[in-house]
Amino acid sequence: MTHGYIINRTAARNMAAGLYPVWMVADKFSIFQDYSFCQVRAVVPPVILHSIHAAQSHISITPKPEAARNAIWQSLKARAPWKVKCKHLLWGLLVRPFLSIVKQR
Repeated sequence: MTHGYIINRTAARNMAAGLYPVWMVADKFSIFQDYSFCQVRAVVPPVILHSIHAAQSHISITPKPEAARNAIWQSLKARAPWKVKCKHLLWGLLVRPFLSIVKQR
């Protein structure tokens, strides 16, 4: 589970330009990579952990039903430009199979 994010100024500018007006949640990193807003990397184990206040959060207290979420996601994927669809397909075929998790010490 991701606990926090660190982004640089260029990525922040790209995300602000690409996500305005708001059409996607702020942490859907697969979309950010597909649309070339930023490069996404992860660190295992996480360097940012939950605070003591995390248990008190009410974010997503009543999530949308799975069918509604899938319908929204399919609609967004269908409206993606062909360039984004092609990039996603090529990444899935040529890059994803060769990625692995390397734990940091």
